This record gives sequence, C-alpha cells and structure tokens, in this order.
Amino acid sequence: MMSIPSPEYIKHGIENFLNTDIIYFSMLQQSGEKMYICFAKRGFYLVDFDPPKKELYYYANVEKVVLDETDRTLFVVFFTEECGLTTLYLNSSCREDVISEFHIAWKSDYMFRKWKTGSFPVHTGLTPSANRKEEIEEFSMPIEGHAKHEYKDYTFFLPTKFSIHNPPTVNPNEPKHELTFIAGTGNGAEMLSVKVFPPKLMSSIGARQKDAIKLFAENDSYIGANIDEHRQKRLFGSHPMSKRVNLSGDIASYFAWLAHTRTELREIGTLVIRRCYLPPLGTHYQDIVFRFTGMGAQFEDDELEFSRIFQIVFDSLSPVIVTKFYDDTIATVRTASLVLDDDALRWFFGLGFHPFCMDAVKAFVKSVLFSLHRQGTEFASDNPDDIDKNILLVDDPWEIIADLEEEANGLDEESTKISWESWKEKVSRLLAFCVDEGLSTGTISIAKLAQAAQASDSASASGPEEAIRILEYFLYLHQRGHSYHKEISLYDKIQNPAIMADFVCNERVLGTLLRSGYISVLFAELGDRSDQAYVKFLHLLLQRRKTTIEVAFQAAQQIADLSSLPENRKFLSNMSDLILTLIDFLRLNEERLLLPAAMALANLTEQNPKVKTLVVLENAMQHIVHQAHLTTKNDR
Repeated sequence: MMSIPSPEYIKHGIENFLNTDIIYFSMLQQSGEKMYICFAKRGFYLVDFDPPKKELYYYANVEKVVLDETDRTLFVVFFTEECGLTTLYLNSSCREDVISEFHIAWKSDYMFRKWKTGSFPVHTGLTPSANRKEEIEEFSMPIEGHAKHEYKDYTFFLPTKFSIHNPPTVNPNEPKHELTFIAGTGNGAEMLSVKVFPPKLMSSIGARQKDAIKLFAENDSYIGANIDEHRQKRLFGSHPMSKRVNLSGDIASYFAWLAHTRTELREIGTLVIRRCYLPPLGTHYQDIVFRFTGMGAQFEDDELEFSRIFQIVFDSLSPVIVTKFYDDTIATVRTASLVLDDDALRWFFGLGFHPFCMDAVKAFVKSVLFSLHRQGTEFASDNPDDIDKNILLVDDPWEIIADLEEEANGLDEESTKISWESWKEKVSRLLAFCVDEGLSTGTISIAKLAQAAQASDSASASGPEEAIRILEYFLYLHQRGHSYHKEISLYDKIQNPAIMADFVCNERVLGTLLRSGYISVLFAELGDRSDQAYVKFLHLLLQRRKTTIEVAFQAAQQIADLSSLPENRKFLSNMSDLILTLIDFLRLNEERLLLPAAMALANLTEQNPKVKTLVVLENAMQHIVHQAHLTTKNDR
C-alpha cells in the first residue's frame, strides 16, 4: 500500500533542495509570506519553493532572539552589526518547538566553534512591532456581562456570574482535562465544565463522524442526569450548532452538537465541539466538550433560550495561537497522493488544494458528458464551457482513466501489485468524488448517472451503456484481496457467491445506488427469486464491518419498506438471522438505524406469533423503551 506522505517525506525533499542535511524544519511566516525554517549544523535556512528561494543564516551571527510577550507566534532574530544582516521578524504557531530546536542547534554550533558551552541569547519582551495586535484586540474582548477565560490553548466567553470552581489539572499525562465554573450557591447553583481532549489524527475518525459526535453529546447529557437517582429524565432537545462568529479568523473546520436532558430537578446540557483539519498540517482534529448543569425547568419549554448559553461559548471559542495558513507543500502532496477521504477532499478542494492531475479529471468529466450526450442522455450537455473551455475534449473517457492509473506518484515497475491496485482504486474514488461534487458544475452527479442507467427497462444489458460502465467503475466493487475487473458487469458480480461473500467498494457510491433504486433493478432481473435475493443482499450489507452508516440506513429502510407489503412478510419472517440483526440494531446508539429496524420488526410481528416470541425473548421492546433518542420521537 502507498504510505501517507509524512513530514519526513517533505524533509527529504528539502534536504535535496538544499543539498545538505537538516535537523528540524517547520513552516512559518515572514512578513506574511509562508516558508520553511530549517535548522542545519552551522546555520538555519529560510526556504521557499515558489519561487525557489534559500537563505542561509549562520548561528555565529545571531546576537539575540526575542520572544514577543503579546503575540505568542512572533519571535525576532537580531544579528551582529558586523555581519550586516537584516533583523528577521518570524511568526510560528509552533514557536515553542521552533525555539527549542533553535536552542539545541545554536548550542551545538557554539560548542563546535568555541569548545565550551554558552547560553542561548533568548529572552521575552516587547518587540518593535508589538503594536500590530491593537487593531484586532477589540474583537477578542468579551461582550458586556461576560468574561474571557483561557484554558488548554483555547479562550472563550462566560457570563461574569461564573467563577472557577477547581484549578486546572497539572498532570500532562492525563488523557482528559476538565475545568469547572460555578455560579450561585446551594441547590440553585449552576455549574459549567469544559474538557479539552488531546488532538488525534483525522484518519482515525471513520465514516460516522457526525453520528458519533451526536451520540457522545446525547449520552454525556443523559449520563449527567444520573446524579438525580430515581428521578424521571428525558432527552429534551438534540440538534447541531453552527459557529456564527469567528473572532480569531481560525481556518480550521468546526462541527458541534448540543444535547439537552431534563430531570425533575435539573437541566443538563452537553455541547461537543470538534475542531477539524487543525492548521498548519491539517492532519489532526481536537474535541472540546462543555457541560452545563442548572436548576430543573428554569427554561420551561424555551429550548432556544437554553441554546443561547452554549451559542455564546461556541461563537467565542478560539485557539490561543491562531495559524492562518496550511502547509502548502504537505497539503498539496497529500492531495496529489489521493490519500484523503471524501470529507477531507471536500475541505481542501474548497481551500484551493487540488491534485496535479486536475486537468485530466476535468477532461474525464467533459468526455463523459459528451459521450452521454451522443447517446441521448437528457442532462448531458455538448457545451464545452460547462466544464472548462480550455480543456481539450477526449472522445474516450477510458483513455483518461488508463493514463491516470499509469501516472502513480511514487510507484514504478518494481512496486508491488497491491500498491498498484490501491492506486487504481484511489483514482476511481477521486473521479467519483469530482463527478458528484468536486467540480461543482451541477451538470453531472452519481444520482444523475444512475437515473440515466435506468432509462430503459434493463440496467444490466440495454440501458445507456456508457452511463452503466462509468457508474459501475465508480462503485469499484470487487472481492477483497483481488483485482477489480472492469469487464465484469455488476449484474454478474452480484450472482457470484465468492465476490458477495467478502467484497469491498466505494460506500459513498453504493449508498447513492441503493437510494436511487439502481441496485434493486439489477436484482429484479433475477426472476421469481429477486425479492429474496435482494433482501439477502441488504442483510449482508447490515452485517458487513465496513458498511457506512448511510449504506446501512438505506439497507434497513428498504427492508422496512419491503416488510410493509403482506406478500413479503412470509419469507422475511422465516429469516431468523435477519430478525436477530434488526433486534441487535435496537441495542446500538445509532438512531438512523434504530427507527427503520423498529418499523420492520413492527411489521413482521403483525399476526405472526413466531416473530413476536423471538422479539420478546430477545428483550427487543425493552431496548426501544430505554433508548434516550426515542423520547423525542413520540410522533414516530
């Protein structure tokens, strides 16, 4: 498999550019221009690649380094008069790390030159440009009636009635950190706590990020209500929140969910904030959690008023050290290596980071549109300006696919077959993403291709051939550990037990094909056994470990729809494994799966003692009753 480009990969590129070894490198800004500072044995370099630039500054010429006390990103390097070098004003969001490495490199050079130890000339103070922050100071001041607080590299506003209840933890090895504020005394006291979790890799999130944040907020709020033992509690509200104000100009992405639980005595609210694609690398995310506890029913039925408490906190939340750029080199290399998932592609595409093959991608989309237009597809246009009038038209889109598959970054004739297969799958995913939303043309999408493929009675044989071939290439369904074969149709693959037993595919495309009915049309051609075969396929999707929440929801929803028809209930009721899977979904904290599963079980238990008995033995009703999420779904 191709490895994800790492800082070490960039380090080797810088060393080749400088033709020397470097100890440490980091991206920073000089007068607003992004560049790398690279520490070598005898001096440090300021390096830029566009246009190419490398400037060497010897440690022996450094007179002093001043860390600005008002701007935690700024440090100034002064040089001795005799060397004639200009003072450097540098901004780094990792100033502490950069100065630490600067210290080590300077001392090593000093010992080499002097044969004795020396003190690194660094101190903290005001620099000549310390007034640069005055113009933005007013935007970071708290609003009337609120105070500004700082904790774990973040600042936020709270009403002045809140004061710190306990000191912050000083144990750096503790995985979770919490600070508590309190307002009032006795039974009427209100408490608000904040936890800041350590940053984690974006690649560890998985495909169910929003659902995971939502469930974390709901469970934390619901568990927080357990302090009132033997008291009735219910989830009063649960919804996403948007950051309306960005006081610091933070370029990271935010997603948040607020859950509100009410008991007879208390109001408990949990706001989970996920700050994603942390600059400058864009490879990590960080969670910040606020929990409020107040007197019960003090907000009556005003959910909006309750949300305002958290809205001010969310709007004012800002990192103490703001990095207003991404490392162009790392972001571009990662994008070009096609290692980003759809969410990351969406984010970095929006910031202008595209793979080097973007012209070929545009040519592919244009070629597909023209091919479909020739076959009479309604949405396809023959206007070249729909994509890019400067991109040449290639008659056969498969020629472009072949070229992209051959132009693999970092692979050659000696690379393993697995590496090449992985690259080809990444090409398919990139093209599918760009067709669906990456180019934002609105003229083509996976759903429109599925619609075109179903233009005739048969999606397997007589539909628009080009739409079917492209659509199935985007799905990229193949047996795990085996190569993908373009020449084998999806119709043939779904009838191959070996492939169906353990297959992988583009889950995003699969979800769209399920929703559009394309897959069900394929199974309908199997004859009298089509419904049974399709249900078995849907059941397989529910059991697969890699199935995304969207695909699982579509599968569960279609099972629920099929179970509503009396003619389907007999064979569905005989599928005990399916019924057990649906009951298992009732035990999961996945609301989108729980509702269709409950609907299907309700349909199947109707006038069927056998299924009713199985549901009772598995305590299915108990799981429905104990689901906090259903307490807000009385109408369902």
